[in-house]
Amino acid sequence: MTNNVVINAKLKEELFEQYRKKPVVVSAYQTDVELDIETLEGTMRADPGDYIIKGVKGEPYPCKPDIFAATYEKANKPKTLSDYLKEWETSIDELEAKSSKLTELTRQYRESEFKILTTFDFKAEYGKDNDKIRNLHIQTELKDLRTKRQDLELRIDYLKRRIEFVKRMIDLKVVGASE
Repeated sequence: MTNNVVINAKLKEELFEQYRKKPVVVSAYQTDVELDIETLEGTMRADPGDYIIKGVKGEPYPCKPDIFAATYEKANKPKTLSDYLKEWETSIDELEAKSSKLTELTRQYRESEFKILTTFDFKAEYGKDNDKIRNLHIQTELKDLRTKRQDLELRIDYLKRRIEFVKRMIDLKVVGASE
């Protein structure tokens, strides 16, 4: 052994810093047979159920299933034109449904607001009748409808932006396929 090796030394906990493993995509499969694999570190045995990983430099090595599950997650495969077209259709359908729902909620809100304004006696309830009192009362009474309407508006805004993004991706895929 070299003099640089220290056995059973007390670790200097205060020197440890946090590091994140770089996001590297590897190829792997789960073997169902026992294998001896020539790795950069020598011959290693893979048992049935172990993963065989192709490393960053193309080198194979085995990995136990529990270590594999703790270290890796399935990488998303690139989306195809078909994937984007399906997402486009789904998003358009959802946008239409949410827009209809927003129209209905807006109608309900206006009807409820009109009903409050025409039937509620603000002066008897609050001692005065002015715009500030009316608006505060309406906002309180219609809070649930207003919240639902705001949630729908946010979702519709997201869907419009997502549809625009998907449209650009479809355009890129179509242009890329024609070149």
